[in-house]
Amino acid sequence: MRKATVVCRDLFHGDELLVVCLQLHSNQRGDFRRIYRALGDAGIRIPAQRESWSEKTHPDDWFSEDEPEYQLYLVFEAPLSLLEPLLWCALASDFQAIRPKPRCAFFLFNLNKRLMVYPYDDRGMDVVGPGHEALSELYEAHRGWLLDYDREAMDATFAPAAGG
Repeated sequence: MRKATVVCRDLFHGDELLVVCLQLHSNQRGDFRRIYRALGDAGIRIPAQRESWSEKTHPDDWFSEDEPEYQLYLVFEAPLSLLEPLLWCALASDFQAIRPKPRCAFFLFNLNKRLMVYPYDDRGMDVVGPGHEALSELYEAHRGWLLDYDREAMDATFAPAAGG
């Protein structure tokens, strides 16, 4: 939680708002009630100005052959003051006893820097996007925290050239 907060504060520095996209797997089209309750318990209120939609999951991916399933999406702007509660909800997903737990994926966007943060659980988060300069700054500031699984690709992209 501490590392995610530090990285996100660097990423969103100077911005007052972030764009939040929540993704939920459900067997009911448009059912966000559980999400609203859990986020409300974390002090996060969904603003009236928001976008939501659903996409039907391919039948091969349904849990039950008889019941359709959907990916539900909810997008809204949030003040930067909600960064920590949003991260808490995202990172608590794998811990059984921790509440609140909305049980959805969180994607946090800094549209000005053209970057997205995907905090997936207590193991880490991904930061992606075409904002090469901002990614390079994050790499330099926090490369000691990078996970090894794709360090080679990140080093090849952002590390200073040898002898240069």
